[in-house]
Amino acid sequence: MLAKHEKEFGFEQKGVPVSLERAGLVTTRLALDLDRNAKVKDEVRVVTKRTHLKAEPVKYLSVTVKWRDKENLKKLDKARIFMSDFVNPASGASGAALAVALLMNRVKPIGVDHRSINLTRQGVMFIKRAFKDLGIEARFYSLGECDELNEAYYLIGNRAVGDAGHVLRHFLPAWYKA
Repeated sequence: MLAKHEKEFGFEQKGVPVSLERAGLVTTRLALDLDRNAKVKDEVRVVTKRTHLKAEPVKYLSVTVKWRDKENLKKLDKARIFMSDFVNPASGASGAALAVALLMNRVKPIGVDHRSINLTRQGVMFIKRAFKDLGIEARFYSLGECDELNEAYYLIGNRAVGDAGHVLRHFLPAWYKA
């Protein structure tokens, strides 16, 4: 629905869609005003999972990155990435891990456009700095903002949404296999 008014607001989708599974599969299709089961041209699917390591303070994060099709990474070199998610960024860890993993595969995008239902101030501050240090431009478009995370990087305080993972699984494309 927002996709119909993007030119009017000056942020039409440009670039290669990167979907962080699972929520990104749903929100990419929403952002592009496509059917839930649509196959998105040039979509690069990646699984990122934020984790807390045993015996480490809860404020320390790690992220795993798994490529669905490593050959698709070539599409992202010197390209602008369009990345939708429900809360993007929350902690910023998945975006930073994605950027580092791309660079480790000798792929460097020129910029990332983050789109989300909600974002967090801390996530934006973290990821903007991380991307700037990597020489990648970062822009953010969101319908809402959460102004506070707890020390484990979960949304608290004023927020429009909570964890959407359990709800969004009901809207995944029928062809999706975990």
